[in-house]
Amino acid sequence: MDDLQTIESLSADLATMTLAYEQAIHLGQLKSGFLARTSHELRAPLSSMMGLHQLILSDLCESPEEERDFIRQAHEAAQRLLKLLDEIIYVSKLDYGANQIEVHPLAIQTVFAGIERLTHLLATNRGYGLTIPDIDDELYIMADEKKFVQAIANIISAAIALMKEGELSLSLEPHAETVDLVLQIQSPHTIWEANPADAPLPPLATADTGYRLPTPLPSAAMTFHLSRTLIQHMAGSLTLEATPAAGDALTQIRFQIPTTEPEPELLD
Repeated sequence: MDDLQTIESLSADLATMTLAYEQAIHLGQLKSGFLARTSHELRAPLSSMMGLHQLILSDLCESPEEERDFIRQAHEAAQRLLKLLDEIIYVSKLDYGANQIEVHPLAIQTVFAGIERLTHLLATNRGYGLTIPDIDDELYIMADEKKFVQAIANIISAAIALMKEGELSLSLEPHAETVDLVLQIQSPHTIWEANPADAPLPPLATADTGYRLPTPLPSAAMTFHLSRTLIQHMAGSLTLEATPAAGDALTQIRFQIPTTEPEPELLD
């Protein structure tokens, strides 16, 4: 009997170690893919800046006005590169514990109001319908208000920048211990691949294609990864559930976050 118990114990330990090994391999592959995409995302604005500077240094500008326009574009590239670096560094520090997200009870009405504030004008300017309902439910979630709202707004902004046509809607699905925010995008254009991390890298700018920055920066795939990482650090999840297929022009993304009870002072 003792031998049988020992064998069963060893088998259980082996299964645990095998699972841990497979998870480590998977994590390593994700990190390698993220590193490759990050390097490319950073290289794209650098390529644009260098190309614009080369045109100026080679006296290829047709007028002082064009030279000033190239300088302006290079400056914008530098600003967007710095912003992207800040976002990547912040998320990377979350992964190894140097940064911490402070979660607290947050009213879901506040979340929807923040999302509308950050995205409504952009959708209106592009001529897309964006439906964000007024939420009366007295639901509270555990989240960092600024980071959670920004993560969702970044996904919506990326969609608006790339969808070309259609409309968007955000809805609420309460559950026992979680709440889901469901983003539906009615557009035939594919914004995210089935696995956003495996989406093809955008081409670098060249003298033949021009040195204007890709839109948006970061790319939709990088935006998805950064937003998903932020939400995961709040014990939530971000899932791409549907992408446009034959006869179906729907993209659906689900944001899930734990619910909680409000703090007593919030009820006063």
